[in-house]
Amino acid sequence: MEINEFWMIIEDSLSPDQEEQLEKLADILSTKTDQDLIGFAKQYAQLLIEAYTWDLWAACFVVNNGSASDDEFEDFRDWLISQGQELYESAIQNPESVIDQAEPEHMNFEVLRYVVSEVYDERHGTEFAEEVSIVALPGIDGMPSEPVGQNWTEEQAWKRFPLLTEWVNSN
Repeated sequence: MEINEFWMIIEDSLSPDQEEQLEKLADILSTKTDQDLIGFAKQYAQLLIEAYTWDLWAACFVVNNGSASDDEFEDFRDWLISQGQELYESAIQNPESVIDQAEPEHMNFEVLRYVVSEVYDERHGTEFAEEVSIVALPGIDGMPSEPVGQNWTEEQAWKRFPLLTEWVNSN
């Protein structure tokens, strides 16, 4: 699956309600071939890796009001993917651009990464099939040991993103 088709699927599933988006995404993916599901999972994994940057982790820290564990950052990147190509690419370049879609308490979406596995597993009667597991895909090199870019302290994170800091303080 090419990246443009991946993003079309995400765009077609968009909804302000995460449960509704999950249902739409599952419905769309259920019409795809196994090869498409594997391609979707690989594209998703690549996007998670691309978004593994210190700047995005700092933005996650700020929007989570000073909290950003490894898991919270993963869930934030899932949310970022769920918002579509335009916001995703914008956030890679300028993490403060997430403010356009920011909602307190709703900037995480861990379960999104499991939809493709659930569709595949339902079709084949399997559980956590390796072929479509976002976290253990064959042929995907996985997360680098460190995010890309410049590490930060908590104090630096708040100063690095003044618009996000102002947004957090006003919500």
